[in-house]
Amino acid sequence: PYTVFVLLAPYEKLDERKKLTKALKKHVFMMEAKELNAKETTDFTVNLAKTEQKTIGTEAAEHLVLLVNGHLSSIFQEIQKLCTFIGDREEITLDDVKMLVARSLEQNIFELINKIVNRKRTESLQIFYDLLKQNEEPIKIMALISNQFRLILQTKYFAEQGYGQKQIASNLKVHPFRVKLAMDQARLFS
Repeated sequence: PYTVFVLLAPYEKLDERKKLTKALKKHVFMMEAKELNAKETTDFTVNLAKTEQKTIGTEAAEHLVLLVNGHLSSIFQEIQKLCTFIGDREEITLDDVKMLVARSLEQNIFELINKIVNRKRTESLQIFYDLLKQNEEPIKIMALISNQFRLILQTKYFAEQGYGQKQIASNLKVHPFRVKLAMDQARLFS
């Protein structure tokens, strides 16, 4: 009675005709675990803040999700840190998120790409030099930049074919929020 036995079946759907499947369904609790979409991840972030008797706006929650690349364990840790930081204050603001949540290499690259896409040369070079000062390899930076531009190109192609944001994310196997941002950036290019 004190044992929890977890059986993982990484299939699209279980074959209901098999004896094993029928026996399992009769005696077990089944749960489908799938990746959260962008809205569900943002809602998860908002609800985490509520469990700490704090609030976080949608924009701040989305920014937090972006900074941690949608990793739920990182979101949990960052919410804990933000709640400790704000103390008696009730709301976690966007400024709090920007100030406290560490930027990963990918986030700095994202910021760099935003500056490049918006043709802000001086600011993009400053970020590039900052990355070099942090001992990031130039070839690694270029690989991440080219990967983002590839994503922008692929997103633009699929959008022109009539695919929606969820379908594009599924086809490219990336987080839907990255596709949303790539779609916004794709509008700046012919």
